[in-house]
Amino acid sequence: MFDDLHDPNQPEASMKDLADVTERARAIRRRRAMWAGAGAAVLVVVAAIGIVAATRGNDSNKITPLLPDETTVPGVATTIVTVQTSLVPASSTAQAVPAVQSTTIPATVPDTIPVAPATDATLAPTSTVAPTTTEPPPSTALETTTTAVPVSIRPIVAITADGSAVIVALDGTQTLLRDGVDPDDPPPSEGENSLIDTVAVTGDSSIGFVGECCEPGVGYITRVVVSDTTQSEGTFGHGPTLSPDSTKLVVGRLQAVAVLDVNLVEVATTAEEFLGDGTENGFVWLDNSRFVVLSASPADAVRLQQMTLAADNTLQPGVMTETPAADNYSVRMAGSGPGVIYLNGMTPATLTAFDSTTLQRVPASDIALPSAALSAWIQDGELRWVDTSRHLHVGDVVVPGEYICVR
Repeated sequence: MFDDLHDPNQPEASMKDLADVTERARAIRRRRAMWAGAGAAVLVVVAAIGIVAATRGNDSNKITPLLPDETTVPGVATTIVTVQTSLVPASSTAQAVPAVQSTTIPATVPDTIPVAPATDATLAPTSTVAPTTTEPPPSTALETTTTAVPVSIRPIVAITADGSAVIVALDGTQTLLRDGVDPDDPPPSEGENSLIDTVAVTGDSSIGFVGECCEPGVGYITRVVVSDTTQSEGTFGHGPTLSPDSTKLVVGRLQAVAVLDVNLVEVATTAEEFLGDGTENGFVWLDNSRFVVLSASPADAVRLQQMTLAADNTLQPGVMTETPAADNYSVRMAGSGPGVIYLNGMTPATLTAFDSTTLQRVPASDIALPSAALSAWIQDGELRWVDTSRHLHVGDVVVPGEYICVR
């Protein structure tokens, strides 16, 4: 059957046949060009719609760069092809090649890519991208710890070097309670000679009590309103010492001991000869109803006597001890600590400890001082003392000024 293909006498085509074949070929090429252009345009439009849909979703579809803030990466070259979708005229014999345009898009990723509307199915060749930055995470400030300087919870009362009774602050600021006589001055040739030797003040610093010794011999106590020191009244007595709740005073009256309220009204008293041959040298409260009396004995000893203020406002004596002391008349009360009371003057540069219940020595609880003390008082865990150079020490603070006594 293939012999016909090799027929040496093939019929010759006429000019009309050649013209028809040429026209049909041109028509086929036109249809192919038209369908190819239309298909390309459809693909571009579909791609654009996909981009818009992907970038105009909710916030979860937005892309946040995983780069540090204000970091720039090299741009990515992107090309967009503009396709002419108009039909090719029938008389054309050649196809125009569409121009290729290049657009570079910044590396930062936009929240939204605006798309210009297409004309004749031609997509806009460029897009404007708004830059975005990532804020740096807030820095965490390092916490600093400062240690507060301990603050005295009780008012500091003292006697200055010139003999005056004052309330004093840690910075040396003084509130005068009562003027006194300078102990360094020579005594008068005749008449009374009293020196301030004890000061106490209520916990709210509203009322002060100033004890003077010893003309008359029993001593005298002045009650002072701190806000107006011209308001004062007094009573006979010596060594006023306030209870922890600032509601009562214990005082000495020669060989007797008395308890007064803060208006100097007597609450209870012992017999006049209670101390016998002893000389009262101070007091310390154990709580709001019990206190210890210190007295000097002629037998070169100090005597400690525990007392209780009973519910019926009577003073009930408790345990009593005597301890040898070479300079017994110079020994003074020096406050208290947990389960102990302290005396100053028994041993140089030492606060000597006694058990507050048995009134027996507790050497393990003695407190060694850097030097001898003219005066010392410990309460609520805070030590206050005056050295022989008249410097006042409150804890680790040296208070400006000169002093001879502190409470």
